[in-house]
This record gives sequence, structure tokens and C-alpha cells, in this order.
Amino acid sequence: MVVRLVMLGGFGVLVVGAMAVHYADRSLNYVEVQARVDNVSSECHLERTTNHIVSRRREWTRDMDCDLAKELRDEDPDMKGMHIKRTTKVMLRYTSPVDGQIHSGSYYVSSKDDEQKAPQPGSVVGILANTSKPDKIQRL
Repeated sequence: MVVRLVMLGGFGVLVVGAMAVHYADRSLNYVEVQARVDNVSSECHLERTTNHIVSRRREWTRDMDCDLAKELRDEDPDMKGMHIKRTTKVMLRYTSPVDGQIHSGSYYVSSKDDEQKAPQPGSVVGILANTSKPDKIQRL
């Protein structure tokens, strides 16, 4: 019992340490800047998870156009009950705090079914730009 408590405590210390390093890196090496969204492109796939007594089975399709994924889910009897998983690539331009030049970057947004979490082209979003590497960004 004592060994389990020590192992659980050690695991907790590792998790807290990793989180502290992550947040320290973000606060020391990144600043928030405004970026303009140039382009947004989405792909979807269908996914179904089936829980069994001892195991879980996950089925999915390859990436495809989101309208086609909706049509397949609604029309194909084998696809009924599957969820649509959307992956959206957001491409943007921002001014780097390192050199004052305009750079381009991208990040991905994942969502389920018909959720739309990605910004629209032309909108302004906040991102984190690295203070020493001009091409390195993180999503807020």
C-alpha cells in the first residue's frame, strides 16, 4: 500500500512539473500578437467507437470533404451512428516581435460533428509568437 502511494505521488509530481515547464515556457518565450486569417481548409472523417465488456473498438474512415462525410453518414446504412470529426487548418499572417517582419504560420483546430470552432478568413485572432524565433507560433 505504501509503495502504491509513493508511486502515485511520484507520478503526480511529474505531471505537475511538466505543466509548470509548459506554462513557464509560454510565459517567458512567447508574447501575444494579433494575426489575420488568410485561409481556412477543413477535412472530415467518420468515426465510431464500440465498447465491449473487456475492450473498446474504434473504426474510422479516411479524410474526405466534409459535405461528402455528412452525406455518407446520412445515406449509407453502414455509416449510420458514426460521428463526424473535423480537422481544420488555419493559415494566418502575423508580425513577428523578433524582427518586425510579416510571417505566415498555421495551426489546426479539431472538432466533432457540426461544431465550427475555426475562425473565418479575414478575421483577426490572437496567437502567441516566439520572442526569439520569428517563425514559431502557438495557439492561444
